[in-house]
Amino acid sequence: MHPYGAPARSTCMLARVLVGVMWLVLAGSVRAHDPGLSTGRIEIRSSDVVWTVAFAPTDAEWLLPLDQRGGDEARQKTLLGQKAGELLGATEDGRALVLGPTEVVVRPGDNVELQTTLTRGPGRRLTFTLRCFPALPAGHRHYVSVVSEAGELLAEGLLHARAPSLTVEAPAGVPPEARPVLAAEPVPAATVVPPAPVTPRRSGFLLFFHLGVEHILVGYDHLLFLFGLLVVCTRWQTIAAIVTSFTIGHSLTLILATVGTVSLPGRVVEPAIAASIVVIALENL
Repeated sequence: MHPYGAPARSTCMLARVLVGVMWLVLAGSVRAHDPGLSTGRIEIRSSDVVWTVAFAPTDAEWLLPLDQRGGDEARQKTLLGQKAGELLGATEDGRALVLGPTEVVVRPGDNVELQTTLTRGPGRRLTFTLRCFPALPAGHRHYVSVVSEAGELLAEGLLHARAPSLTVEAPAGVPPEARPVLAAEPVPAATVVPPAPVTPRRSGFLLFFHLGVEHILVGYDHLLFLFGLLVVCTRWQTIAAIVTSFTIGHSLTLILATVGTVSLPGRVVEPAIAASIVVIALENL
């Protein structure tokens, strides 16, 4: 028997298994890439709340009417500012908070950032809701962190269409009697929901690790790149090590991009992803 016969047969078997798994996954997916990740930061102060959200430019366009997409940037920013009340919602002890004027800016990396201020009263239970999920592609995720005026992290979460809200307890600060009681707008009866449980602090790394796994499982590009790495593997231990390393690396890049450490426009990132798949394919050949 040829000395390399067993490894060759093992490689062939693994390749067939991987091809089968890849096609099963791809057959159930209609997206070439994960539909998107946006970010938010909510700072709770003694008398108001500063809420900042950032979208990739392609996601920001989904929030605009069809006839306004791809138009003048200044006009788009004005429209997004006007629609802030439709995109964001907050309540304090069950009563709606009114959004103030919203500033819209384009940050490095082409991220579109909306920032608004909400005046709050002496209540303690605050719920923040991202209302724009119906306008975004299915599967969109929104990472949000809530901090106190002193910068202490109060909560963080990964919101999506089935769980668009985050509820926190406001930190103890200025005594309630020293703060003005505001005439907040009542929540319409049709939108009143039972009080949501306070969201506990969770590990940011675990949130992004979970998101990294989702990114890999629903993206053609990730699956093709992994297939290129794994097709020549002859041991299951090697496969497990490569998949784990890729997942951890992908999660780290998501964290760096989300917190703003690395900010690259999609017109650079997407061709680079395609090029990496071509490079690994050529290397295998």
